[in-house]
Amino acid sequence: MAMISLINVNKWTPSSRTLRQFFGHFPSVELARCLKYKSKQACLHRMAGLILVEDAAKKLFDSSCASHHLTRDGTGKPKVSSLPQFQFNLSHNGSFSVLLAFKDASTPCGIDVMELDSSSVPSPMIDSISRKFSAVENLYLNHADSTESRLFRFLRIWCLKESYLKAIGIGLSIPLDSISFQINSAKFSSTEVEGDTRLFVNEVEQELKFTEMVYENHLLTACSDLKVKTIDLNILHVIDPSDFCENYSVKYNSEAEIDEFVSNYMQKQ
Repeated sequence: MAMISLINVNKWTPSSRTLRQFFGHFPSVELARCLKYKSKQACLHRMAGLILVEDAAKKLFDSSCASHHLTRDGTGKPKVSSLPQFQFNLSHNGSFSVLLAFKDASTPCGIDVMELDSSSVPSPMIDSISRKFSAVENLYLNHADSTESRLFRFLRIWCLKESYLKAIGIGLSIPLDSISFQINSAKFSSTEVEGDTRLFVNEVEQELKFTEMVYENHLLTACSDLKVKTIDLNILHVIDPSDFCENYSVKYNSEAEIDEFVSNYMQKQ
């Protein structure tokens, strides 16, 4: 079973009550990770990630436990130690924090989200990064008939690469042109889901599925196993984080610790 859930952090202005519920509920080590960022939006992205992971763990495993907390393995990769079979991946960009999750730990799992915003990816940046793309990808990129189309095609290639690298857990440690995507459609709309893109690594086709969709001017790309059915927009779970925090009853931090976390958050711009 696959699940994609998301939170629009630009629509989340947590009240004092919500902040106290949130900062009381999660382990202090993860809260410190959230609060290390300078801007409130960046903090909210990471706070949303904690909510998404806990929500998915409960929904996928129909758990009656009070909570399932995010921890880290020896390499720093996030996991839920109480659910070793729970496979998930997070991405943050623009307005959204997004999570892809599976019940099967053997399923490759990677997701990337990028806002379709030309101001954040100027043409010189596209020119520079695309030099590291494969010849096939550059052929697709250079057939764009407008600046808008070129941006979309560039971000599409980038999201595909990111979702794959996150699924296999190696990051940007291999040459980007060794990962080559054969993209079989020029563009798709917000009512469509694209699922026939093929991946070749060092010219060998990989048995992976890539699901691409546009949601509220953001491109979402998920990497999974071929046995996973194409993910469609009907299974997107849009979460209201404030409502979710209302259900937090267990406190893991003292009132003094909560006061400090709230104060730290409120000082950010």
